[in-house]
Amino acid sequence: MIHKRRFFAWASDDNVSPARCSLRSAMQTIASAMSSQFCVFADALYARTRHMLEAQSASDTGLPWMTRTIAPNGRIEHERIQAWLLLAHYEFLRKPKHQAHLTAERTFRLLQLSRLVELDLYDGNDPGTGSLTSFSSSSSPVHQLSPDETWVEIEEKRRTLWAAFVLDRLTSMLNDRPAMLHEEIVSLESSIG
Repeated sequence: MIHKRRFFAWASDDNVSPARCSLRSAMQTIASAMSSQFCVFADALYARTRHMLEAQSASDTGLPWMTRTIAPNGRIEHERIQAWLLLAHYEFLRKPKHQAHLTAERTFRLLQLSRLVELDLYDGNDPGTGSLTSFSSSSSPVHQLSPDETWVEIEEKRRTLWAAFVLDRLTSMLNDRPAMLHEEIVSLESSIG
């Protein structure tokens, strides 16, 4: 889900966005939880990461159900979603089941708000379809690469979506509840062919 070289390019920087700082802390949390030598630090790292993510979710009004998830450029940062996914993974390993489910559901809602499910959605330029999505070869993707976005970042977003999709399926089976992410709304290019 996280591109190794891209992550290491900014991981040691002191001046990174709050979402990237949270992702770095979530990576440290998972790494310490999986290490026999550093597992004693896992709970402290988890608490710090959760506090960082919840602080980012507080709005200007301070209402806990309001979220400030939008980056300065008007988009939700996918690093924040990745950090929540890693935190949910940690909770499935170490915390009560209901807490892990709540964190996972929060992550799925954030993913839906980010509109990553529409990452490769095609616009309806084909007059014969009459729908919002047309997968003909003449259509162009709705999500165009911005100057600061690379193919690697787009692929990282795709992998984040699929990691969340798999986690949603697993949690829905464990909790005996309907899935939050449905395959009908996911519009991604086929990577085959």
